[in-house]
Amino acid sequence: MISKITTALHAFFFFVIILGANAQSSTQVSDFEDLLLPANGYVNGSASPMVDTGFADGSCYFPTFFDSSFGLWDRGYALTNIVDTVNPNYTNLYGCAAGKGYNGSNNYISVQPFSYLLTYSKLKVLPFPTGSNNKGRFDGMYLTNSFYAYSSMKNGDFLETKFGDSTGNRPDYFKLVARGYLNGNLKNDSATFYLADYRFADNGQDYIIKNWTWFNCENLGIVDSVYFEMRSSRNGQFGMNTPAFFAIDNVTISYGTESVTEIINNNTAVYPNPAKEMLYINTKDYTNTTVSIKSIN
Repeated sequence: MISKITTALHAFFFFVIILGANAQSSTQVSDFEDLLLPANGYVNGSASPMVDTGFADGSCYFPTFFDSSFGLWDRGYALTNIVDTVNPNYTNLYGCAAGKGYNGSNNYISVQPFSYLLTYSKLKVLPFPTGSNNKGRFDGMYLTNSFYAYSSMKNGDFLETKFGDSTGNRPDYFKLVARGYLNGNLKNDSATFYLADYRFADNGQDYIIKNWTWFNCENLGIVDSVYFEMRSSRNGQFGMNTPAFFAIDNVTISYGTESVTEIINNNTAVYPNPAKEMLYINTKDYTNTTVSIKSIN
């Protein structure tokens, strides 16, 4: 059967997700509110240093690593409910710019995604339902800056002047790149979020993220783990001068969905792509099928 969809498509590229009648679909959110913490506290792996002391919540596992040789949280995901938006330096690694979790909640995650030990940097998808494979579609999560990074960019610190410099014209940026893995292989697609962007011709458009903001990662498709890279315009001899931290909450995974590539291999054709006025979906089995169409934006 060929179905034709006519609308104002504006020459978008599309991701088409088709769920068959027997597909089991579920969305799982990791919001960390059921995990116990003392007031204004955090868990960073220091109780069992030099090994992965991460934790699971919702449908994800969040590894973390504390290096006893240096006596510090070295990489991964620290559970926190720190509300400190006063202390701007490296002694405040666990506070976020918003001061609370998403939507005023208590718990959230501080992330330090150092790349040289991937074992402690990948967010891992857990099986759902029980007994299924550990893979799902990474829909996204809410993001904000750590208060440490926010303060460094806004006011400057011992390593750097503030973003934009004194004139406001320096085209600085601080961004997060999410990369998906499936069966141990790095996927081609990535998703990018600017935690700060001063590249606009109009300085009035420059911004540093302070409030919780949704980071859409659906284009990563089906994954079993996600790895984050941080990049900044401000770099020195030993890497980024911008503090390599950010905060996350409400990490969302969908199960029972399939990517457009998997569907095309299952006797379904979607064309043209990009589409401007008409989009055709040709499938041999259309009974009780739901079609969801989303632009790349």
